[in-house]
Amino acid sequence: MGVDKNVDVDPDRPASSSEPGGQTNSLRDRAELLEVITAHSVDAVVRFDRDFRYDYVNDRTLRLTGIPRDRFIGSTQADLGYPPDEVDIREERIAKVFQTAEATTYHDLISNLEGDRWYETTLVPQFRDDEVTHVVIISRDITSRKLAEEALVRAAARDPLTGLANRTALLDILNQAVVATEASTLSTAVLLIDLDNFKLVNDALGHAVGDRVLCLAADRIVTCVRPDDLVARHGGDEFVVVMRDLADPAEAVKVALRLVEAFRIPLLSGETELSTTASVGISVTAATRESVDGHDLIREADTAMYVAKANGRDGVSVFDESLRSAVDERFHTENQLRSALRRGELEVWYQPEVHLRSGRIRSAEALLRWRHPSGDVLPAARFIEVAEDSGLIVPIGAWVIDQVVRQAALWADFGVRIRMNLAARQLNDPDLLESIDQSISRHNAAPDQLCVEITETALLHDTPAASQNLRGLTDRGVTIALDDFGTGYASLTYLRRYHVDVVKLDRSFITDITTSSRDQRLAAAVVAMARQLGMSVTAEGVETAEQAQVVRALGCSGAQGFLWSPAVPADQIELMFTRR
Repeated sequence: MGVDKNVDVDPDRPASSSEPGGQTNSLRDRAELLEVITAHSVDAVVRFDRDFRYDYVNDRTLRLTGIPRDRFIGSTQADLGYPPDEVDIREERIAKVFQTAEATTYHDLISNLEGDRWYETTLVPQFRDDEVTHVVIISRDITSRKLAEEALVRAAARDPLTGLANRTALLDILNQAVVATEASTLSTAVLLIDLDNFKLVNDALGHAVGDRVLCLAADRIVTCVRPDDLVARHGGDEFVVVMRDLADPAEAVKVALRLVEAFRIPLLSGETELSTTASVGISVTAATRESVDGHDLIREADTAMYVAKANGRDGVSVFDESLRSAVDERFHTENQLRSALRRGELEVWYQPEVHLRSGRIRSAEALLRWRHPSGDVLPAARFIEVAEDSGLIVPIGAWVIDQVVRQAALWADFGVRIRMNLAARQLNDPDLLESIDQSISRHNAAPDQLCVEITETALLHDTPAASQNLRGLTDRGVTIALDDFGTGYASLTYLRRYHVDVVKLDRSFITDITTSSRDQRLAAAVVAMARQLGMSVTAEGVETAEQAQVVRALGCSGAQGFLWSPAVPADQIELMFTRR
C-alpha cells in the first residue's frame, strides 16, 4: 500500500497561522471533514504514538470494546488489560511500520462485544516532515466475507448431492493418512463400494429417483462405519470409506461385511421400494508392502470390487496381487467385446425344448455365443456380465432380438416357437417394444412365434418400465416365460404380479431329482402350483432318461438339456426339425 508522505492525515493537527488565510481555511475544513468521516466510520480506527500509546480512537472502536475514550487516550494496550501475547504481536507489527515506513495488512480473528469476528486490519504510517510520527490502524469487519470463503472451500471439498467428501478431498485426506501410517505399525484401509445394477435404477425410474437412492445409500454407509472414518463419494454410484489407524486390518473386512448386509435391506424412495445390493473391494497398507499413495489404494480397492462383482455381486473381496491379472483379463474382454459385434464374431445358437409326451421339438432357446479371436466359441456365461456392466448389453441385445425374429420367420413352417432371454437392462429399456415391432415388421414374423424369457433377478427392481414392457409383449401375443424359477427372491410375487405363460424349473431341482425325494416333492409342488395358475412347466438341465421320466411323471410338459442336444448353430437344429 503506497502512502503520500506529503499529505497530512492528522485530524488533530491545527492549521499553521503562517499560512495564507484561504489555505488555512481549506486545511481546517479538510481536517474537520476527516474527523467527521473517521469518527463515524463503520471501521474501527485508532492511532498510536511511538510509545505505543493511544492518542486517537473513533466511535466504532468505543462501541466494539466498551472502553471509555478517556481510558484509551494515553494508555497502552497492556494498561487496558489486553493479553500479553496479543500485546506483543500488535506492538511488533506497529514497530515494524515505524521502522519501514510502509503500510501492511493482515487478517485476525478478534473477540469483542460483538463476539468472535474476523477483521482486515491495515497499519498506515503517518508522516510529519518525512518522519513517521504515528501509526494509524484501521480494522474492517470481514466476517461475512470470511464465512463465504470458508463455505466455498467446504463446497469445493464436498459432493453437492450427498454432502459427503468429494474425490479431491478424499485424495488429500487419504494421502495424509498413508503418510501418517508409514512410520507406524498401524494400517490404512480403503473400502470401495459400488451399488449393484444402479444404472438400471436411473434408466428405469429416472435420474431424480437415482439421486434420491444415492443420498439414501450415503446415509446408510455413514451408519455402518466408525465415527472417525471418512466417507466420500468417488463418483457415480461409487463410494469410498477410508479407515485410518487400524491395528488389525481384519476390522476393515468386518465393516465391509456390515455394509453388504445393510444394503440387503431395501432402500425406500417415496412409494417405490427399491432393492439394490452392494459390492465392496478392500485395499490395505502394510509394513511389508512397497510404498503406496492414495491413488494406488483406490485403484487396488477398485480392482477388488470388480472381482466381488464377478463372483456374483453382493459381496466383499480383498485385494492381493493375484487379483490384478483377473481384472486385467476382464478389461481385455470388454475391449474385445466392443468390436466383436462389428467384426461379426457374435452368433446365435439354439437349444431345443422337447415336448415330453410326443418327443417333438416344440421350441428352441436362442443362446448367444462369441466366436473369439482365439478360435474358441465362448458361451454367454463367459462374457455376458461384462456386457451388462459396460452397457454393451443394449446394442448386443438389440442385435440378438433382430436375429431371433428373422430366424422365427424362416422357421415358421416348422411350427416351433423361439425363446429369447432379456437382461434386466433390456427389460427396462423404453425402446424395447419399438425394437421388437420393427424387427417383426422387417422380417414379416408373427409375434406368437416368439417367447421372451425373464429371470427373477431381472424383475428384482419392480419398475414401471418393466411392467409396461411385459404388458406390451403379452398384448402383442408374445409368450412370457419365467426362467430359473425357484432360485430368486420372490418367485410367487412375480407369478401374482405379472402374466406368465411358462415356468422353467431350474436345473438345481433336476440334478438329484431321481435320488432325492425332497427335490421330487419340491418340483411336484412347483408343477402343481403352475398348473393351477394355467401355466405350463418346462424342466431345465435334463441329462438322463431317468430324469426325463421323473419330470414327465411330475407333470412337466416340456424339457430341455443335453439328453437331447446342447446349443448348436441354426443350421444344425434345422436338421433336427426335419428329422423329428
